[in-house]
Amino acid sequence: MYLLNQVLRLEPNHFKAKVNLGIIYEKLGNGPKALHQYEDAMRDNPREFRILQNMGINMKRAGKFNDALNYYRCAIDLDPVNSIVHYNTGILHNIRSEYPEAIAHLEKSIEHSKDNVYAFLALGDALER
Repeated sequence: MYLLNQVLRLEPNHFKAKVNLGIIYEKLGNGPKALHQYEDAMRDNPREFRILQNMGINMKRAGKFNDALNYYRCAIDLDPVNSIVHYNTGILHNIRSEYPEAIAHLEKSIEHSKDNVYAFLALGDALER
């Protein structure tokens, strides 16, 4: 964390440092501080895939599913073949009991990353329901 803060002191608008700092806060269990870093990074670079994806993850963890889905949709618009964001979107649809949507996104995740075991497991859950 020290090095990222040093980077931000030297270059305050370095959005990658802000995103990485947000990820560290997420891992430490501090969602609000992570959200602050992501929002700050988004002000500098509003159409950056990684920021949008992390905002979606943060919103999902906070139980703000509609907001999470909106961030995931924006991320998919920027990178429609990204396996991870399709996986996260599928998981969110599973949580919301929206199984056809979950299946569609999980199948896309698998299509673009055939070794994502978690996507196969989540797809099985969605198909079972």
